[in-house]
Amino acid sequence: MKEKSFLVLGLIGMFVVACGSPRPPEVISVASSPSAVVSQQSVPEQMTFEGMGKAADFAVSRRLAYQDVMRKAIVALVGEKAYTAQKNQIDAQFVNTEAQFAPYIVAKKWTTTRRDENGDLILGLEATIATKKLESDLRAAGFLSNEKGGGSSSLPVAKSAPVEEKKQEDFSNVDISGVSILIYYNTASIKNSKDPDAERYARKAVQLLNQELLGSGLQVFDLEAAEQVAKEKNLLQEEARGNVGLGLLLAQQVYAEVYGEVVPTVTYRGGTVAHCILELKLYTRTGARVLASIQKGGEEYDSPSLEASLTASMRDSAKKVAKELRENLKKYVFDGRFYTVRLIEVGSARDASSFVSAVAKLDGVKSVKQTLYSKNDRTAEYEVQFRGTPNDLMERIFDSLITKPGFENLDLSTLRGNELIFTMQ
Repeated sequence: MKEKSFLVLGLIGMFVVACGSPRPPEVISVASSPSAVVSQQSVPEQMTFEGMGKAADFAVSRRLAYQDVMRKAIVALVGEKAYTAQKNQIDAQFVNTEAQFAPYIVAKKWTTTRRDENGDLILGLEATIATKKLESDLRAAGFLSNEKGGGSSSLPVAKSAPVEEKKQEDFSNVDISGVSILIYYNTASIKNSKDPDAERYARKAVQLLNQELLGSGLQVFDLEAAEQVAKEKNLLQEEARGNVGLGLLLAQQVYAEVYGEVVPTVTYRGGTVAHCILELKLYTRTGARVLASIQKGGEEYDSPSLEASLTASMRDSAKKVAKELRENLKKYVFDGRFYTVRLIEVGSARDASSFVSAVAKLDGVKSVKQTLYSKNDRTAEYEVQFRGTPNDLMERIFDSLITKPGFENLDLSTLRGNELIFTMQ
């Protein structure tokens, strides 16, 4: 839907704009041109820049806004002339992909969003950049001279290394059915929000994402059931006492293999116009590794009621997030799922170490790491990355170990999710 007016985006992942009172349009503020090079002797730790992205798709517009900010930061450090002379080489190392520029972004705030008369989405971004770190990395890459007042035209032009075209892997046939996933909302964002409806938005987002994922054969967990577990196990109190988020605590309780925390950003304009962006971070329960960080916006809707507009826009967002989430899960399964394997009644540290050596040789095992050994409890734990299902891993461990000295009495005690517990007696 094409809209000519601006929306106001709050700080993504932290604030949700309060509903009810429409905000007047905001003008995109343009940072003053950083044509004057920052003195190389006094580069501040951080500087703030403003950028803008314009594209039909939210993800593309978002990336362009980040790239605009990064280019302005780089020009402030090396100078307009030096940047222009080395643009392709600098962009190739610092600007082209999110993995390149994300380490330099300390904080961000989306200041503006609107659709122009052609339907393109225009996003305004204000971001704080770690300029000291960026300056150091630019210098190490050869884009800054060691002379005072860097950024002159005498800067050496770095030669770009030949880029090898990578063959894109096809994950379309990867089976993700049976992977258990818990989707929950980020409780910290709700606590920090001034919007009384923040939790309602978050619950709706979880429910819509679960609906989208159910059709993929994934094992999902009902939101109300998860909240009941949190209440019964006093997980909110446990979250408050430590550094572990509620999403991980819940995933540990229900033995979900992966879990995602969602943060919705909702904006309103006029009486019934609504727009929603969903940000989701996906983690493995074992090791709490980040598998993906996804941010997708729905279309802006003007329905007969505000609630209908919100639901329609959030459903759009959920469909896009779920699609990318499934692709990331396929890659995760293809690369090797992470399993927790526990041995109980372990005879000795030597037996615990022998297990590592034996499992590392199994077909499909990419890595084995011992994470715990307790002589008193006679217990050892391992993290195993394996390309296959839990049953596949169980069978290969049995087939390989029961003929080895010390493991003749190996037996499976428990198999739950991606956790396998064996007893040696």
